[in-house]
Amino acid sequence: MASLPPSSSASATIQRYSLKGFSSRSALNESFQQLYVAEKADPLSAEIHRRLARALSLTRRYEKALEYCQKLRSSDINRPPLLARVLVGQGRFGEAIELLAETPDSSVGTGLLGYAHARAGRREEAEKLAAASQNPQEQVLIFAGLGDKDRVFEALDRLATRGPARVGWALVGPHLALIRGDPRVQALRKRVGLPQ
Repeated sequence: MASLPPSSSASATIQRYSLKGFSSRSALNESFQQLYVAEKADPLSAEIHRRLARALSLTRRYEKALEYCQKLRSSDINRPPLLARVLVGQGRFGEAIELLAETPDSSVGTGLLGYAHARAGRREEAEKLAAASQNPQEQVLIFAGLGDKDRVFEALDRLATRGPARVGWALVGPHLALIRGDPRVQALRKRVGLPQ
């Protein structure tokens, strides 16, 4: 299990810097290098492949993230939402919708499904999912897909009650690009105790 310490260390570093908005590119690159070293030591590790797929997707390296998604077994419950994130990032909304419609319910799956519907121009479907959801994490994604900044921030405020880490992960996701630069982001980060 030589890969566990580098993988754990890399995952922790990726999380730490994602909470800062990936402010340190050198630290982020070091985290990727640690994950690649871990993969070399244990090339069949599904956990390392999942971590790489997620991190690559967060940094918009969708082609490489897709490679790691495809290394996961089809029975891996993390594969569909990871693959759907990549498909959405590539603008392949129809494929993502089809995949997520077959996926067991999860906050990522439902939120991403709503996001994909909205981005594919199926606003009514997205609004239905948002109205049915009681989960602010799902709503953040759906409202972002709909391009509704005010409702994104309302959902982020509700998400903040679940802790700063959830808000940090939501803010660094590529799906929230529409609120980057909005002064309410800095106010929210300060209020929940995230690094500026």
